[in-house]
Amino acid sequence: MQLMRSRAAQTDLFDEQIRANEADLLAYFQRRTPNGADAADAFGELLLIAWKQRGKIPSEAIAARMWLFGAARNVLQNQRRSTQRASEAVQRLADTMRLLVPEFSRDEDSVMLRAAIQDLPPEDAELMKLVYWDGFRSHEAAAILGLNPSTARSRIAKSLGELRRVFVVDVVGPKQ
Repeated sequence: MQLMRSRAAQTDLFDEQIRANEADLLAYFQRRTPNGADAADAFGELLLIAWKQRGKIPSEAIAARMWLFGAARNVLQNQRRSTQRASEAVQRLADTMRLLVPEFSRDEDSVMLRAAIQDLPPEDAELMKLVYWDGFRSHEAAAILGLNPSTARSRIAKSLGELRRVFVVDVVGPKQ
């Protein structure tokens, strides 16, 4: 059974055991994670856990090493469970969205309209989408985009004119 150690002794032991094992612990994570960033995140998580539980780290070197590697294994298991839960949640959301969101019309006019809107300057295209697709009033869309309402109205008028021009030219054909 471990004797109670002072905070200073716990901190010294923590520093000593981490320094003695940090290269091996980082290598442990690097061999078991898909990239260096994930390994570094896992190592950081281990350091946080070890610091919080530094009073539980055994004072004997081999036992401390085993404790740290056990904690490292737990960090990896927690990361894998979190990733799995996130993947499952994303899949459930995607499945739900497929059921809830109606398919956009794929007729030629709809495709042409979407293409024409995408050809507008990005902020004007977003303004048109907010007003005509998402049902916001022009002043509400202006607020969302951080625009003056009169600026939004003039951009909508200009964009509608551009869309009319594109459709008249495409439908009637170019003027000769």
